[in-house]
Amino acid sequence: MSVIGLLADGLLIVLLGVALVSIYRLNGRMAEMREGRAAFEKLTADLVRQTDVAAAALAELKRGAETLGKQLETGAEKGRQVIAEVQRASDDLRLLIGRSEAAATRLEGSIATARRGEAVAAAMDGRPAERKPEPEAGLGTEEPVPPEAAAFLSSLSGMR
Repeated sequence: MSVIGLLADGLLIVLLGVALVSIYRLNGRMAEMREGRAAFEKLTADLVRQTDVAAAALAELKRGAETLGKQLETGAEKGRQVIAEVQRASDDLRLLIGRSEAAATRLEGSIATARRGEAVAAAMDGRPAERKPEPEAGLGTEEPVPPEAAAFLSSLSGMR
């Protein structure tokens, strides 16, 4: 063997050593990549699962929102109906109050006219006008007043 052959063999051994070190390092990096790939696949699978869970929760939330929306719409419609009924009742009460005030005014006018008529008739007869006590004053009258009429007259006098 010649020197050149020995040098070539030495160079080949050195190159094979460098190749072995490079292959060893490459093998370590490939092992790291395999571990990283497994972790990446696990993370991807977890992401898919979480996405499915989120989609299901979102669908449930949408169904709940639609149900709640329908309930709110139904409640709002019932509320509008109640408001309309209350408005009609309020209008009826205003009408009744107006009529009762008009009737009370007419009744007061009639009572005043009757009292004046009694006073004029008494003056024409030459006797003093007798004044009948009002039932709400608590004094007795010549004719007994039924309790219902007394309660009604008392409530009427309290309105004015």
